[in-house]
Amino acid sequence: MFEIYFLSFLTSVYFISAGIFFSNNILDIKIKNETNIFKIALYGCIFLSFFGLLLNYFINLSKSINIIILITFLIYLIISQKKYLLKKVFTSSILIAGCCSFLIISDNTYRPDAGLYHLPYINILNTEKIIIGISNIHFRFGHTSIIQYLSAINNNWIFSDNSILLPTAIIYICFLFYLIYEIKFSTDKNLIFFNFLILSFLCLKLNRYSDFGNDAPAHIYYFLLTSLALKYYKKLEIPNMGEMGILSAYLVYNKITLFLGSLVTIIFFVFKKKMNFLKIKPVIFILLFTFIFFTKNFLVSGCAAFPIKKT
Repeated sequence: MFEIYFLSFLTSVYFISAGIFFSNNILDIKIKNETNIFKIALYGCIFLSFFGLLLNYFINLSKSINIIILITFLIYLIISQKKYLLKKVFTSSILIAGCCSFLIISDNTYRPDAGLYHLPYINILNTEKIIIGISNIHFRFGHTSIIQYLSAINNNWIFSDNSILLPTAIIYICFLFYLIYEIKFSTDKNLIFFNFLILSFLCLKLNRYSDFGNDAPAHIYYFLLTSLALKYYKKLEIPNMGEMGILSAYLVYNKITLFLGSLVTIIFFVFKKKMNFLKIKPVIFILLFTFIFFTKNFLVSGCAAFPIKKT
């Protein structure tokens, strides 16, 4: 129990640190005292997923590399933030860790396709850089999501191998607290009602850790995108468009069938006639990682169309 709590706490601080870096430098969102820190943690998961994908093109996501990344973001958090925000980060992480630990220990098995698909691929990411045509070995290596890169980059010498199971649980808990925060402080009755419906759905129908797999994070980010679209409908600012654009791309990287869900952003931009306000850094980020993601999927999975002949 204590090990799970400790790992969950450190992972939460790690994800929030990465989220602060991502928000400040890519999304141009300034972190303030009233900022929803749970949303920042969800953005940290996005950035680390992309970063893991990029690194694996050149090197394996070994424990040694991952511990350097962890320490770098923790140092960034300490030297770049004010004391009141550091207190908020650690307080939020304590809360996330407690709920995450309860979620995990309340379920005695982990029953999705992890043993067949997810965990073997995470092990490959930790031990090898990109392997061209790996789907020729077994079709399971083509059934992956960008979440596997988040799990792989979270495996380091401090966290141990158990840490690869934490990201999906932390994403779930952070989104629950994001909804509660928005319900409490929002003044938009329609947004409050929508967030309450999503919160109720998650608590009643998506509450078993063993059923999460890759689907739960994908749907959580879809709900987040829709919630933000409702929130920004009346007042759309430039940083908000970067958020929604990157969330739309991340949906596709999680689950290709949610492509239609990403159209919410496109329709939203066209309807609001704000396409020309999308800043260059989010656009570059989206295009770069879209190219990397689909190129790597072709090299890993698409090459199965040209099977290796047995001699």
